[in-house]
This record gives sequence, structure tokens and C-alpha cells, in this order.
Amino acid sequence: MDSKKILVVSFSQTGTVHKALENALLPFRERGAAIEMYSIETEKPLPFPWGFFRFFSIMPETVLGPSVAIRPLEIPEKDWDLVVLGFPVWFLSVAQPMKTFLLERKWLRGKTILPVITCRELWWSGYQDFLQITEPFVANILEPLVYKEPLASWKTYLSTPIYLVTGKKVFKNNAASWRETIPSAGNLFMESVGKKSFRFWARLIKHVSSRESIGRNVAICFFFLYLLFAIPILKLIGGVVQFVDSNLKGLRKQGGRRCNQSMSSVLESFYPIKP
Repeated sequence: MDSKKILVVSFSQTGTVHKALENALLPFRERGAAIEMYSIETEKPLPFPWGFFRFFSIMPETVLGPSVAIRPLEIPEKDWDLVVLGFPVWFLSVAQPMKTFLLERKWLRGKTILPVITCRELWWSGYQDFLQITEPFVANILEPLVYKEPLASWKTYLSTPIYLVTGKKVFKNNAASWRETIPSAGNLFMESVGKKSFRFWARLIKHVSSRESIGRNVAICFFFLYLLFAIPILKLIGGVVQFVDSNLKGLRKQGGRRCNQSMSSVLESFYPIKP
């Protein structure tokens, strides 16, 4: 069996993406693939825990840009069989450091890309953001492997901001057990509305304030109040959409759009079973 050459580039502030990659890459390692891994680092270290205002203040630039500057990566030019890109979703968008890497690394042109995405609940909009950046110059983008935190939906809406703002985990979980997930009709509805609202608020906040200003902190407070009301309402409506979709068996159509796949289908494309 030929040894596949795999390049892995990832950004992981809390280590969750790295653990998801360990899970995703294990079958390749078992088949003797030659794997080289690189981690993206920002020029100025990102804070953790973020704190309330610093956490929400990155939303406008995450959604609209410009992204944070990163340190140069010395990645050799090789005939890679596969490039794996691992990243989390921030505010329904690709995390800023990975977005910077994608915008700067045009040498990805012609490569086969496998996105590995981690999320608490919603990821589809982040994946569409990824496609918008990469599709113009990447030859083949495989369906993503998406790993979702194994917590009930309502718990993620509490645990995620509290963890990022304070560094404390409200609900215990094992990040290594994050599992592959697929988008539901309810979540697709929430992301569609959420992405549009994030763009509106991002433009508004950038228009009325600059980074690390008092004006931005005031705007963030209004944005946070909006989230307190919007998330429960969207979650309720999304639940109704999901109920209707489940009972009508296939009301939702993907229309040819890429959807999350299993690891086995990725392996079959690289290691076909010989008759």
C-alpha cells in the first residue's frame, strides 16, 4: 500500500481541535500515512480566558474581517495527497487565525482539502464561510468532518460563553469523545437567521466604534442583550422546524450542497477496497 503524504494545519486555542484531529487521523496513521502537522499561532497571543468584552469585541472582525495576524509557517512544498485543515467556528464563521491562513496561502491551489471542524452546536455557516474562501483556488474540497461537543443543546448555550469568558467549565465533558454530527433542519434555520443578524450587528458595531474603545463596549452590551432574547426565540422556532421536517420525512433538501460525512467514506476515497 502506497504511503500517503498528508499535511495537517490547525488552529486550536483550547486544544479541542487537536483532540478531534487525533481522532480523525488515527485511521490514516494505522495505514502508514506520512503525516506532518503544523499549528497556527497569532503574532499577539490571544487571551484565555477572554473576559466578557474582549470575547464579544472580536465578533465584527470575525464576521467581516480583517482577521488577526499570524506568525509565518514554514511549510515545505510537496505533492501532498491530502491537506487537512482543523479549526473551530467563531460566531458562525471560520476562526480568525485559520481565516488569515486561508487568505494568505494561495499555494493550496490544486490540492485536495479535508476540513475538520469543531463546534458546540452550530457549524454550517462556518463551513459555508470556509467554502467561500477556498473554492476559488482549491481543486477538491472533501465533505467536512464535524465534531460536536457531547452536551445537550441548551447546555452548550450556557457552557460555551461561560468557559470562554471565565475559563471555567460549567458542565463536565470529555473533549476526546466529541462525535461526528450532521446539520439538522432546525439548526440550519437558526444559522440562516443568525448569520444575517451577525452581519447586521457586525456592520453596526464597526460603524459606531473602533477596537478596544468605550463605544465598542457599549455596542457590545446592546448586542449581548439582543442575544439573550434572540437565542431562545430562534431555538424555539428551530425546534418547530425540526419537528415538521422530521414528521414530513425529508421536507429539507440539501440541493446538492455538501454535508457532513463519516470518516469511513474519507478512507474509502484514499484506500479503495480492491475486489
